[in-house]
Amino acid sequence: MSFWISLILGAVVLFFFAVIAIPFCVSLIEKQRVKFLAKSDLSQAPSSSAYFAAVNRMVAEMDFQGCGFYAHPERSRIYADYAALWVAPDADALLLVRGGKIAKINVRRTLLISEFDDGTFLQSHDEFDCPDFGNTVLENILLKANPRELYDSHKQLLLDSGKTSRRINADEALEFLEHSLQSRFRGMARTGFMKSIDSGETLFRYTVRGAWKVAWNIFQTESAEKNRDRLSLKRPGEK
Repeated sequence: MSFWISLILGAVVLFFFAVIAIPFCVSLIEKQRVKFLAKSDLSQAPSSSAYFAAVNRMVAEMDFQGCGFYAHPERSRIYADYAALWVAPDADALLLVRGGKIAKINVRRTLLISEFDDGTFLQSHDEFDCPDFGNTVLENILLKANPRELYDSHKQLLLDSGKTSRRINADEALEFLEHSLQSRFRGMARTGFMKSIDSGETLFRYTVRGAWKVAWNIFQTESAEKNRDRLSLKRPGEK
């Protein structure tokens, strides 16, 4: 009997370490960067990521305005990802699509960002992400959505909000992305979940409270339940 008890206790400890302790430690140590992208010399979407190429092609067909390709400032074997920025036809949303790999793990994400006139933001994702704990961002997750579906959902939420959204200048797309990140991080700093670690407030880290919140968020099922029927869908570019 004692053997089975020990086995169960060991499994519980292992589960806690894998699911809670590792994300907690990573969140506590990892720097969160406002300036995580730099202009790239790419002239077109790389074919190495079918997702990245497919999303960019679809966004161009939706008459979004292209704002160029970007990569991590410290490009290396770890950071082998890339990004593209686009502005919506009505200039009411910025679209960020990412592809490639980070630490040999595939990156496939599309994000839409709009800012309201009260300084809050609406963000729509096609993948689960760490939520905002600073009451600055209203988040909309539509798992594995293609860009047209994601934008339609985002646009409807903009209309339903009854608020006025800021117009985005395509020449300032990267600056707007960084502004949205900085506003998000500052909001979480005000609520005690993050802290700035440089004088320009371009580098942040989660506090112990924030890292615990990130780790514990794994068990939050609201977004997962809402997207349960979408788990079997294929992403853009998948056969």
